Amino acid sequence: MYYIGIDCGFTGGIIVLDDTGNLVEKIITPLIPGKKPMYDVHAMAGILSKYKDAIVGIEKQQAYPQQGVSSTFKTGRGYGLWEGIVVGLGMSYDIISPKTWQKEVLKDVSKLDTKQAGAVICHRVFPKEDFRASSRCRVDHIGLTDATCIALYVYRTNRG
Repeated sequence: MYYIGIDCGFTGGIIVLDDTGNLVEKIITPLIPGKKPMYDVHAMAGILSKYKDAIVGIEKQQAYPQQGVSSTFKTGRGYGLWEGIVVGLGMSYDIISPKTWQKEVLKDVSKLDTKQAGAVICHRVFPKEDFRASSRCRVDHIGLTDATCIALYVYRTNRG
């Protein structure tokens, strides 16, 4: 059994935990590079197809005031693509509100900045993991840390 967390934003990530809570795989959302990058839908499906016996948590997306139309459309597109891929593969899944996973996973950390609190939890639970996008980066990739927290939520609420 696997537990997968997906931060479905354009700069999101996918985290896979095994049935003992070990981090098996971490991937930044696959994009087709170019002047206007696009989601790499085939790569997205390929990632999930290796874990058909998984429970998947997809972070719920919504439009926010002052968010641009283009940004809102990109976010909604990623959200729909991930849900469609999961359903197409016949996988079990849940749509999880950010407030829901944050309340559970970040409960013992100051939540003044939920992104920073998520990174703190990731480094506490997985101290040997590197959550940067590359070795040249100086800060953690927020898509990976959020996806890790979502995967931890799915693991904690569905195991046993």
